[in-house]
Amino acid sequence: MAKNYYREYMYKVKEIVQYEFTRDIVLGSPDGSEITVFDDSDLLGNNDFDFVKVGQSYDVKIGILGEISETGEEFILGKNQKIGDVFFRRLQDAKNNIFYLEPDNQGITDDKIGSKIKIAVERYDILQVNDTIHGGYV
Repeated sequence: MAKNYYREYMYKVKEIVQYEFTRDIVLGSPDGSEITVFDDSDLLGNNDFDFVKVGQSYDVKIGILGEISETGEEFILGKNQKIGDVFFRRLQDAKNNIFYLEPDNQGITDDKIGSKIKIAVERYDILQVNDTIHGGYV
């Protein structure tokens, strides 16, 4: 039986920092850590996540913008998962948070599932909240 490396949980919105056409959303996880995700759905989608409010909890899928690098943060590789019309590589960090990386041009193959990879993270992007998918991926 395959080992399940993942757990899913809700993130609580702690703060929203609004810019002209984009925003940062600060999410709190049950382990007490925080992660800031970039929301450009007003610019590239249909303002898909305008329903997200401070103090509320949501099931959030978070993408990673970054490159494989020996000096990056360590993740465990998972299977591909489709979000909207795009396949992403599922990743888990040391705190068991789940992230998604577009596998294009990364050279990640299915024979590496369960192994560790280091990624230099440039930014975390919001891909999906509850059942609403970022308009750039549908």
